[in-house]
Amino acid sequence: LDLTNVNEKSHNLYAEIGYDNVMNSIIASFRGTKYTNDRGYPDFHNILSDLNIGEIDYSELCNNCKVHKGFLKNFLLIKESVFDAINNLKQKYNCNKVIFTGHSLGGSLAVLSSINYDKLLNESIISKILNLLGYKEEIYLITFGQP
Repeated sequence: LDLTNVNEKSHNLYAEIGYDNVMNSIIASFRGTKYTNDRGYPDFHNILSDLNIGEIDYSELCNNCKVHKGFLKNFLLIKESVFDAINNLKQKYNCNKVIFTGHSLGGSLAVLSSINYDKLLNESIISKILNLLGYKEEIYLITFGQP
């Protein structure tokens, strides 16, 4: 397993992106809500994100889309690092299957990541050409206890 860690310390967000040669897949796994920081002290970043339940327009995704404010804020903080790690592994292993997964807060981040990643692929001219040639991207989503 070739593994990359994404750690956004300012909001205590963590994901691992790795290549699994058995399934010939890239797996992006997001950690759920964490109640303490690395030193064992209370860390309210994840809790406050979970409680930031207001909806916000997210027109980048679709017309009239609304998203949980806290989850969107967290997603936007790690999006670039996660997508860069996925793309690096895809190129390194010539892989076309990506599995997004997570629990709790991580499940919500996995949902937003999978939808946004799929949208990026569908807008890419290279992906459109590869699809015409029969090379299909596969995106899967598996969540546990997702809000």
